[in-house]
Amino acid sequence: MENDAFLVRPDVVRADAIELTCSKEVWKNTTPNMTQEGINLDADSDFSATYGSFAFRAQLPVKGYGSAEFSLVSTDCPLTNCTTALNGRTTGLLLYEDSPRTVEIKVNYLNPNIPSQLLAQAVTVDRPNRTISGFHVYEVSWSRNFVAWFFDGTMVANFTNRLLLPRTRHFARIELYCLNNTMNQAEREETTLAVDKITYQRMPDDEVWKDTQQSLFPAPAVTWNETSVGPVREVYLFAYDDDVAMYFDDIRTVPGCNCNKTLDDWVFNFVGDAWRYVSQAYRLLNLTTDHRLQALLYVGKGEGCHFMSHLGRYSYVLNCGSNDSRAWDVQTDSPVKASLSQAITNLTVLVAGGVYGNPMLSIDQSGIVQGIVQYDLFRSLNEVDLARSLLSLKINKFQNAPRSYSYWLRDWYLPVYSDHGQAAVLQRVFTLLAEHFPTITDRSGMRRYSRNMANLAELVHFWSGAANASLRTVAGNAFGWSKTDEKELLQAQNDFPDIHYADDENYLMTQATVSLDLVEFATPTHSSTQFTQLNFTLLQSILIPLVIVTTVGTLLGFYCARRKRSQAKVLGANQKAPNKYISSVPLSHLNPDIIKLLDDDTKRFLLPSRNLQKIKCGMSTTEC
Repeated sequence: MENDAFLVRPDVVRADAIELTCSKEVWKNTTPNMTQEGINLDADSDFSATYGSFAFRAQLPVKGYGSAEFSLVSTDCPLTNCTTALNGRTTGLLLYEDSPRTVEIKVNYLNPNIPSQLLAQAVTVDRPNRTISGFHVYEVSWSRNFVAWFFDGTMVANFTNRLLLPRTRHFARIELYCLNNTMNQAEREETTLAVDKITYQRMPDDEVWKDTQQSLFPAPAVTWNETSVGPVREVYLFAYDDDVAMYFDDIRTVPGCNCNKTLDDWVFNFVGDAWRYVSQAYRLLNLTTDHRLQALLYVGKGEGCHFMSHLGRYSYVLNCGSNDSRAWDVQTDSPVKASLSQAITNLTVLVAGGVYGNPMLSIDQSGIVQGIVQYDLFRSLNEVDLARSLLSLKINKFQNAPRSYSYWLRDWYLPVYSDHGQAAVLQRVFTLLAEHFPTITDRSGMRRYSRNMANLAELVHFWSGAANASLRTVAGNAFGWSKTDEKELLQAQNDFPDIHYADDENYLMTQATVSLDLVEFATPTHSSTQFTQLNFTLLQSILIPLVIVTTVGTLLGFYCARRKRSQAKVLGANQKAPNKYISSVPLSHLNPDIIKLLDDDTKRFLLPSRNLQKIKCGMSTTEC
């Protein structure tokens, strides 16, 4: 038993371990706690600490229906029936012998709105190690920013930053619960909890959870008076961490109130996860020293979600209202998530890469790039249904820029996203823009883009750099690609020479001859069929002569009919008109390849039989 830095009560220390057993009616020098469910015995440490890490090496009960708990207990309130807000335990790991792979982890923390009230969270997880016999190590690490639990070195749960854990000293408590009404004597003899190693390591007060890459910020205000959207609205802090502070306008919906509990914390978790992802993935501009998102949520105000103009004043402020009085109550697959995420991704595009603005908006005039960023966000959050719903809603929407019927999401963003790294290509394009596109620094010290993109070619050049492959063909299929576009692409490569991709050299080799052999891509229409350059050229060679032949043939037939009627009048009723057609189209102007494509009825309608016979003779090696 290690007892150097950490000591347990000597009266419960055995030679090799602490042993708490249900086999005795009275435990030596301990105080059993009588409950409605049975009796529990606890062993407390005589060493307490403000923040740190406790590790227990223990063997679970192997018989009976007992359970064990390892917990941190506030020195201000060591008993479970105390009247202070913490109610004894701050956090605990509850182990069930009859369900040995299940671990229930609880955290008690203060209500940020009503400090005298207690809030609680609990998660149930499966321990990663399938072997449940023998000794295992259970560890809890905590600071004022997080609580995390580990099983044999593997994290099984963590609660970060929103906890408002008190700055008070804690000691460790180990408890064994014995259910008298279900255990027989034999089971009680074998229901023993053995702990052979307890260690403690001090942790700095400002330690943060290592996996979140968060920094410590001051606690946000408990109330907020919002004045930017009409009358003053007072909102109340619901929960916060280093990334998000969430406020509601109706304090009655906050958990822990002496009222009906209706508000689930799903919205806090959803907004927090979304904001953390876009902040880290897209390197958002830090407007102030506190990059925390302030989310203000209202009930009965159907304004949707948008960011307000507090840039540089407060931080990022997300304002959301819903006419649905239960919009924030329970988690749904709802328009609520779609609205929240749309507002977040709109801002993401505006401040990605640490520079304010979207220079692509002059080309992608409807800002469809937000749609692919929102799609990427849904994928990162594993919101499969929302991702599908988004595509279904936006996939067939078009705008008339840069060409008529331009399907930006369907024909440009999705192919590039799918074929060139998905989230990575989105992140790289904003990084390249921030590093290479012209910017200025305004009086407040904020970097802004100094101009918009001049043409489609500049956009294709930057996205090609992000994809590390030329996207000229993708752009041609999506929007059409002209000689002017090609010329402007070469200029963009000269203007931004530090952006490289796979076939730069190929472009430079072909620029001398491109004006001689470039055939324009077809301009897309509302049809979903995408024509390649070869398909369009072939179609053009067929349709144009066919239209000419059809028009001339129709006129020729009309002319011949009139000529026959005129000759019939001159020759008299008993005379026959000459079996002769006058054609105004020289045979040399008719394309034999087109004639081959026509069926016999069409040939007869378009061409007089004599001319048709001559054409057949011209294509034959035998005499007619």
